[in-house]
Amino acid sequence: MRLFAGLLIIFGLVMGTVSATHSRRLDGNTLTFYFYVPSGLLVVVAFLLNRWRQQVTVGESGLQVGRLFSTVEISYEQIRQARVQPLAEAFAAGSRKRFATNPYTRPLLSKPALFVRLRGSDEEIAALARQLGPRLVYEGTLALPVPDPGALAAAISDHLPNRGTGSNLGGSRKGRRRR
Repeated sequence: MRLFAGLLIIFGLVMGTVSATHSRRLDGNTLTFYFYVPSGLLVVVAFLLNRWRQQVTVGESGLQVGRLFSTVEISYEQIRQARVQPLAEAFAAGSRKRFATNPYTRPLLSKPALFVRLRGSDEEIAALARQLGPRLVYEGTLALPVPDPGALAAAISDHLPNRGTGSNLGGSRKGRRRR
């Protein structure tokens, strides 16, 4: 898509100049070709804005997932666990394979991604899935393909509240069974 924006600008400049030199006047065709240049620049600005807005940051109150027109904040109380695994794990289920066939996501499948397990009621998770979309949230897990998922997972784990002690902490061995 970025190639398309560059081609739009180059094509508009070249064809506008060729049209202006051959007709030696400014007519509708020449203006149409020169209209390609601001259109291509607008597409480039849209791509840059999209990249700038879609980012994941760790804040003091929670994980902030930026979308194009909004930012969704997930509090640390809603996060159960953060881990790193290949993105293909999210599309292993049969109903999710349709998302993996997208040509834009196919190169990302072998790369590691951040997986955030969410806690809360089904209604809260469904509301979060409506805000972020079905590609990112599935069955209480948020899958985010980010450039450095390990550092982001460590930063999230540092902010998670202490969940108490686990159920299996070791301990002494049981005595032998008497007969």
